[in-house]
Amino acid sequence: MKATDLLKKDYDRVKQLFKEINSASGDRKEEILETITEELRIHSDLEEKIFYPAVKSIDADEIIRFQEAHHDVEDVLVDLEDLTAEDEEFDQRVKELEQDVTQHISEEEGDLFPKVEEQMKDQLTQIGAELSKLKKELSVGKKAA
Repeated sequence: MKATDLLKKDYDRVKQLFKEINSASGDRKEEILETITEELRIHSDLEEKIFYPAVKSIDADEIIRFQEAHHDVEDVLVDLEDLTAEDEEFDQRVKELEQDVTQHISEEEGDLFPKVEEQMKDQLTQIGAELSKLKKELSVGKKAA
């Protein structure tokens, strides 16, 4: 699978989870948030460790912006760890997280991915294989923890 296709698939999964959390209640919201958190952290690791270094030559400044966006998302995730679904700011923080993630997805899919697909099309399958391998390792590691 091409690297950009794998990353888009991750994004589709997270967007679906946000739909689910917005219609859920109580403990179910907290369970979905745990899944969102895991998905986002694994995705971030994939991009930070493999994808961004591989495509940095295309637009280093843009990659730095995307890395900063990852840090912003992580800050919200850390804040959410201390909240339960009953806390009045829980929904607000989830909404903030969703907006941050949605903006990041839109910018990557709209700006970076087309450039990468045009300029690195011959390498995308190999990068995708590396991403897939690391994703499996990280997913197994999360389940074992």
